[in-house]
Amino acid sequence: MNASIAIQPTGVYNLISSHSVSAQGNWLLEILSSIRRRLSLALGGPLRDTIDELAEVYLEAVEPGWDGYGAQPISEQVLENAVAFLCRLPQDLPMPDVSADAQGEIHFEWFSNSYRTLSVSISPAGVLSYAGLFGPNRTRGLELLDGGIPPSIVSNIRRVFE
Repeated sequence: MNASIAIQPTGVYNLISSHSVSAQGNWLLEILSSIRRRLSLALGGPLRDTIDELAEVYLEAVEPGWDGYGAQPISEQVLENAVAFLCRLPQDLPMPDVSADAQGEIHFEWFSNSYRTLSVSISPAGVLSYAGLFGPNRTRGLELLDGGIPPSIVSNIRRVFE
């Protein structure tokens, strides 16, 4: 017996048409909505919720000066790169908190406590800038989102929760 579950987009996806975003931006948000529906059936929970959070951040930061201080807007390319990053994270890793930064990048953060944290920012070109604090040790670097999440970033996410 095959059961079909209809998942209705909720939250941010109901706001898509009421925001001033480009046609491509609306298209990307529709894709996010589609991804969300499929994730609801396949994985549920954390990844779906993080995709929702990403869409909300995008809508809040899509206009120039969104922070009141001249911040650059989040571009469609940054949104695409952020979705690719999230969908490529190994399933055993916790999902990050999502925010936008004033340089127009999406910012992901994994936080265990004030001495165990990792931040990753994603640029339009797919450059991943990361910085981590692990007790007395610190790390930082640049990697390229090219086909998969770089092993250095995966291992640093794991270090946050050791």
